Amino acid sequence: FVIIMILCVLNVLTGIFCQCAIEASAADKDNIIMLQMNERQRYTETLVGVFEEMDESGDGRCSLEEFKAHIHHDSVQALLSSLDIEIHDALTLFEMLDFNETGDVDLDEFVTGCITLRGTAKAVQIEKVQNMTRMLTEQTAKMQKQLDQVIELTAQPSENLGASPSPKTPSQR
Repeated sequence: FVIIMILCVLNVLTGIFCQCAIEASAADKDNIIMLQMNERQRYTETLVGVFEEMDESGDGRCSLEEFKAHIHHDSVQALLSSLDIEIHDALTLFEMLDFNETGDVDLDEFVTGCITLRGTAKAVQIEKVQNMTRMLTEQTAKMQKQLDQVIELTAQPSENLGASPSPKTPSQR
């Protein structure tokens, strides 16, 4: 009887221990999510501050000239460093951020682009680029083939060019 009671007590203690461990694990997941959300918010606020610093005209847009003028400021260099972008690649960064190719970048383009560029490329992103490249290569090959056919057809002299059509005989009608 004593052995059975000891096993029951140990079973209850094990259950309590496991329940506490599960609750602690769930709290850790929640904390990690909150930390990531806070980090993203802080990073977004930093990006907004850097953008406002670069936007000298105050029009809500950063031109290439404004970007170039601020490229050597500490805040911009820190931003480039966090994106793993060298200073000599800054013009490429600006071109990538200018999604709509207007020659300037608004706040939304800047923040979205910098968040997207942050960190290393994921395997899914690389695969997407490879698939797009493959599709473009195939489309280019098809277009080249069609263009070659058009060139071939236009290069052949027409047999009836300039000749008037002969009247059809009753048997041809």
